[in-house]
Amino acid sequence: MIVRLKDIARDLGVSVVTVSKALRDHVDISEATKERVRVRMKELNYRPNLAARGLITGRSCIVGLVVPDLVHAFFSELAKGLSSVLRQNGYGLILSSSEEDPGIEKEDIEQMLARRVDALLVASCQTAPDGLQSIQERGTPYILIDRRFKGHTANFVGNDDELIGEIATEHLIA
Repeated sequence: MIVRLKDIARDLGVSVVTVSKALRDHVDISEATKERVRVRMKELNYRPNLAARGLITGRSCIVGLVVPDLVHAFFSELAKGLSSVLRQNGYGLILSSSEEDPGIEKEDIEQMLARRVDALLVASCQTAPDGLQSIQERGTPYILIDRRFKGHTANFVGNDDELIGEIATEHLIA
């Protein structure tokens, strides 16, 4: 059985607004009422409806990560670290592997945007930034990881492969 704020409010003889404020630790609600709400919530095994909350707040508290391959150690470590940090900050992670297929990558991005993720991190396997257009059109913040596109302005985290190659070559020549 799904327990709603309305059920807790009815059981305690208070309004739904009071229960909501108690759950958010609002200063208008006494400590005694907050404790009654917490106890009843635990007794009924209440779980907040995050989809409903997202409709009200406009935030899903979910970040999407699209990588080309989950077998590659870099991407699995990235997902692990990202998930840990997000969890500590009240966010969740949706992870997708495009299997190095630009078509799947585009579908995965669309799926995540449809789920209203708050941000996207994309390690793109595309050869051009066309598949990222829908992210920009929606205004969803995003970061490109490991691969960027010339002339495409986006936040980027990765290496400057040309500079690294230049430094390595200079070192070998010396």
